[in-house]
Amino acid sequence: MELPQELVDAILYHIGDLSSLKSCSLVATTFAYSARRQIFEKIEISAFPLPSSNSTGRKFYELLSSSPHIAPLVKDLRIVLIQPNKLVENTPPSHEADSRELSLVLCYLINLTRISLLQNGSKLGGKFRSTKWDSMEDDLKTALVRVFSSSRLEAVHLRGFSIESPRQLLSLFSQAVSLKEMALSRLYFTQYEPWPESQPWRPQLRTLLVNDNYSSACCPYLMNPQICLEHVSTLTLVTTSVELRHKMIQATGVESLHLTVYDRIECTPDTFGANLRFIHSWSGEILDILGTIFETCPPNSPLEHILIDGRIDLQSRNYRNINATIEATVDRLCALRTIEIRTIPEHAILLHNGRRWFKLRYPR
Repeated sequence: MELPQELVDAILYHIGDLSSLKSCSLVATTFAYSARRQIFEKIEISAFPLPSSNSTGRKFYELLSSSPHIAPLVKDLRIVLIQPNKLVENTPPSHEADSRELSLVLCYLINLTRISLLQNGSKLGGKFRSTKWDSMEDDLKTALVRVFSSSRLEAVHLRGFSIESPRQLLSLFSQAVSLKEMALSRLYFTQYEPWPESQPWRPQLRTLLVNDNYSSACCPYLMNPQICLEHVSTLTLVTTSVELRHKMIQATGVESLHLTVYDRIECTPDTFGANLRFIHSWSGEILDILGTIFETCPPNSPLEHILIDGRIDLQSRNYRNINATIEATVDRLCALRTIEIRTIPEHAILLHNGRRWFKLRYPR
């Protein structure tokens, strides 16, 4: 008796490892499609500046050429541009050698909903390397623009690129009406032409990550009144500018906030907003940021969960009094349910004040 396809799909959905999925694809015809769909749904390929037999981009192109039925199964594509450790004389710009294969791969993949284009994390002269968008081969740029402007595209991640201006960057996605997630990391601008105020840019973004460290600042150029961020509910910010951090938070309807704080965080009651329910921060000094949140978060805030990663000064008087500090403060924040502090090494205890549980992680 054959199993219903829905049951087969449900079984294979809970199989996590690739080798098991490959084995399942050989069991029966009803298993084959569901297993292959999971195997090829998310693909990562690499591209090298010089011809290389190790280029997974080239191998994937050969696979698609011989088995075109695989292409519609791919929904999430991650392209990693690999730079050599040392510069080689007359080395062509990154990805030129594989640009033809990459552009053809992108032409095959008509059902993409997510794409990541990432420069690997190597440094040169103390600075992260970047790939110049305008120096890329025309066929590859054309293929990428087609994907970026697709009405199917829901998520995009760009890291390590040198782009002419914020206007050029945002124009790549001006037609992506389904875009809900965007991550922008280590982007460098050669000019600073902002998005025109006469032209609205209104993707339905729900998740936004901006990392301004080691690169030009994206945050100021996303503050244009014609750029709609009010639907963003999950916001991740890595920036040293307190002012930009405040403006970005206030421009969104953020419910889940993720921050990397390099100095003492500065908060006002407006920082938390009317919708904020979860805050996650990495900080060089956990107790400072925790104390600031407690001091400035308004009593009527809907904040339910606090998660902080970082370091604790074991000699600090605040550290020795941390339990008392939390228990003395939580009654003021009526919606608060959990506080989790994570450090290395980790040790967990639960605090309970009669009504709610609080999870604390701190060194022994």
